[in-house]
Amino acid sequence: MPRMNILDKNSLNEFQRPPEFTASQRKHCFILSKSLIEFIAKLRSPSNQIGFLLNWGYFKISKRFYSTEYFNISDIAYVGLGLKTGY
Repeated sequence: MPRMNILDKNSLNEFQRPPEFTASQRKHCFILSKSLIEFIAKLRSPSNQIGFLLNWGYFKISKRFYSTEYFNISDIAYVGLGLKTGY
């Protein structure tokens, strides 16, 4: 049992989840540079590439990293489609 509860359950749940983006925010958040695209191409699998891109975009906005279990489905689809089409 923790010595001190700083956040209640709802606040803790909100703290652990990445931000929710609108379509325009998502487009702005996941803009990739040429050097980043080259780095991503070296990652082993598409799931590693998507996970890296999502955490990179979330970090850009919130300055935090998130567990993969909390990634937003719409963000996964957006980044996955971008990788498939080559941005």
